[in-house]
Amino acid sequence: MITIQTYISKKDCKEMTLSGAIYRDFSQLDAPLSKEYGNNQLKKSDGISIYGAVEISIYQKPLSTFNEWDDVDELWLSLLESLKHCLKYGHGISGFSRRTLDWEMKLIKEDKNDSILFTWNHWDAGWNTVYEMITVCLPKNKLVESLLAEGSLYVDFRKSLSDSGPSSKMERLIDEIKSFN
Repeated sequence: MITIQTYISKKDCKEMTLSGAIYRDFSQLDAPLSKEYGNNQLKKSDGISIYGAVEISIYQKPLSTFNEWDDVDELWLSLLESLKHCLKYGHGISGFSRRTLDWEMKLIKEDKNDSILFTWNHWDAGWNTVYEMITVCLPKNKLVESLLAEGSLYVDFRKSLSDSGPSSKMERLIDEIKSFN
């Protein structure tokens, strides 16, 4: 039902911006060369950024694609922060300005089948002139389970690189989210 996969860009930000992003420009997180791509990007950006994409699909229909590439740390931090606030307060929204993308999650309380209204917004970022907004209602448990599983995989990947970056902050967020369930 819900598929979430993280990809690491084979190119740096300048190359991605100039040429646009397509599937072959990315490596799945668990692919043999992904660590090399991640370390190369960290080296080129003085340890600041790793670019890639988080592809989220519902019944094999993509909500986010490679066009939404960005700093993967920021993508994961924004997803986890949104989910944490949603579970804690009933509403979570987290956006970041580099690519004018945000995730919004609203908790819908039902007897035994809580759901999350998940909205993805993408505005004009100069190189992408299309505004897109997609909203889907998802079973809370399935969405939380999927985000935590892939988020944990990304944290493990990030820890394996030359600089672990914000992996400890992501781990704390994952632990907080687990405590709400």
